[in-house]
Amino acid sequence: MKQSHRFSKFHFPVLVLLAGTIPVVSADDPRDRDEDISATSLSVDVRQENGAWHYTYTLDAPATNKGTVLFVNVDLSCEQPVTAWEIFDPSMHIKNAFDDFSDHASTTPTAIAAAWGQAYDVGLTRRNDAMFALDLAPGNTAIGLLLVSPYGPKARTFRLRPDFMVSGRWDYPMDAEERPNIPSEDDFTVTGVIDGPACPGEKID
Repeated sequence: MKQSHRFSKFHFPVLVLLAGTIPVVSADDPRDRDEDISATSLSVDVRQENGAWHYTYTLDAPATNKGTVLFVNVDLSCEQPVTAWEIFDPSMHIKNAFDDFSDHASTTPTAIAAAWGQAYDVGLTRRNDAMFALDLAPGNTAIGLLLVSPYGPKARTFRLRPDFMVSGRWDYPMDAEERPNIPSEDDFTVTGVIDGPACPGEKID
């Protein structure tokens, strides 16, 4: 079962300068920031292997992207208390260990891995997400981003977040959050829905 999502380009308000003013714009002026990654597509192949569900994600960042995709996060949170971690051993499904900062009482049991060279870090986060750190520049594709779980598919929210350190340093002023004419990481973060592991006891799609 294969699923794919593609996004349309965002359009952001243009700063209108008052007549008679001369803007001072440097190469790293944050007002000019454009990290648009909305043309990125995320697809997943879902299959059962050895008594578990395997979710293999592919991320395609077209050359038309303006920014670099730094993180892919897939929501794994559960509303009902989870106890199934007591009988779930990730090492039975993947070879490599992964960082796990999640709250097991609120996260569906899932192992996470990536094919060699496709992600520089993987793990479960404090927000109960599966996280792939990619640094995927325009015109590149990441394959083999893997989740393994005893639980079948349901619609899950995901986020694609851009790299906001493209200049090699943080070029935002201290009061950037109070200045609406300066774009933020959230302005370029893409969200969508794609299949991921359901919570224990939930009906699968």
